[in-house]
Amino acid sequence: MQWDEGHGATLDTTTLSAAFERLTKSRGTKAPRDDGDAYDAMTGTVIEAIYKLPYLAHATMEPQNATAWIRNGRCEVWAPTQTPGIAQFRVAEAIGFDLDDVEIHTTMLGGGFGRRGLVDYAVEAARIAQQVGKPIKVIWSREDDQAHDFYRPMSVSRSRVRSISVAFARGCTASSASRSSRTKRETSSVRWCRRRRRARYAAWSPPVHRA
Repeated sequence: MQWDEGHGATLDTTTLSAAFERLTKSRGTKAPRDDGDAYDAMTGTVIEAIYKLPYLAHATMEPQNATAWIRNGRCEVWAPTQTPGIAQFRVAEAIGFDLDDVEIHTTMLGGGFGRRGLVDYAVEAARIAQQVGKPIKVIWSREDDQAHDFYRPMSVSRSRVRSISVAFARGCTASSASRSSRTKRETSSVRWCRRRRRARYAAWSPPVHRA
């Protein structure tokens, strides 16, 4: 079997980080406040720093898991979710049930960090239970949990500060204070991430195992 790895197969953290860093040198398209060139007109020592965060898995202590049982026209799901309302809607949508026929039992969760606000593991359990016709418990391996996370987006920030010397009256101790600063940040669009999540929910189907 040969896999088509797609156009993103050659991308890596180093390449993306360099591209984001280049973008921090250009003028952005949106800014909450724009004071023109006031920063460049000021004098003083320039201190510049670049702060980077890579794509990060949430790495919850407890891997994603859920139990689903479909019987008598109803679906019950036991899942460590941070968003039981969303879980109810997504499960009902995935298996074609009315919302009132899906019940979510929220269990204790071994770390959430926002990851369990997404409910792909609960949808997976419900869809498999629907096909098998028996109660199903799904527990992701640690490898699956890392590989199929909804990663926190990469971010690169470039900060520039102009400082001036300040002399205090007592003892004439010299120090420095920030006079003006400028920060530019490049990161993934939240709207784009949400589109990916919706597409992933729609495209998912349980694996088929053949003897």
